Amino acid sequence: MRTSADCLPCFRRQIRHAAELAGAAPDLVNLILRAAEPLLADLDFHRSPPENAVRIYELIARMSGNPRVFMALHRGADGFMSLEQFKEFYWPYLLR
Repeated sequence: MRTSADCLPCFRRQIRHAAELAGAAPDLVNLILRAAEPLLADLDFHRSPPENAVRIYELIARMSGNPRVFMALHRGADGFMSLEQFKEFYWPYLLR
């Protein structure tokens, strides 16, 4: 699956949620959301959403001061992603 413009609301929702889970105060959550906008504007639509999310989660970790930013670890039960795709697109970025 490649990233599309339909992914942008989900990215924004994930940024807010991850910043809150990282312990950021409400003012910092808003700063993180604003700082992430240039990254969202620069998404590579030839990459998958998890590949594009790496830079966003790095930003949240850096700005929140919490290196353990939440990231969903599921591939879904609806056949959204095959096990091969899960291994290719999720695990390499989690093992960094």
